[in-house]
Formats: sequence, structure tokens, C-alpha cells
Amino acid sequence: GRNGHLFCLTNGRLIEYGTDRKEIRSIPVGNMTGWGGFDLMPNGNVLIASYVAGNRIAEFDPRGKLVWELAVQTPTRVQ
Repeated sequence: GRNGHLFCLTNGRLIEYGTDRKEIRSIPVGNMTGWGGFDLMPNGNVLIASYVAGNRIAEFDPRGKLVWELAVQTPTRVQ
């Protein structure tokens, strides 16, 4: 991330790690079977592209609340 943090998209969660490699937050983002991607937004929200099982693009706030989502066939990237 922009602040030196690392992010991992795995097992239906987006996990943020600080520069000390300790977990800061874990956001549930739903089924991420297959490829997927994410982008951090300036307002702190996260965009997720959920490929195969999800077939959607979704935006989550920093606490993991779904802001909006859109059905899209096999998205792999989002920004």
C-alpha cells in the first residue's frame, strides 16, 4: 500500500499488515474462488474484483461493510 502496508486477498478476506508485519485489519469480502483483485481508494474503501464464484465488483468500507456491488462476468482487475 501507499503507507508501506502489505495486503493479502485470501480465503474470502482482505488482510492488511503493518510495516511491522502484524495484522491491522481483516475485511470479509466473500467467496474469492479463482482469480481476483483489489484496489485501495483514497477514502479508505476497497474495490474488489471477484472472479468465477463471485462474478462481481464490490466496494467495502474500512470496517468491511458492503457499500455497493455490481454483477460482472469473470472480472479479474479493478481500479
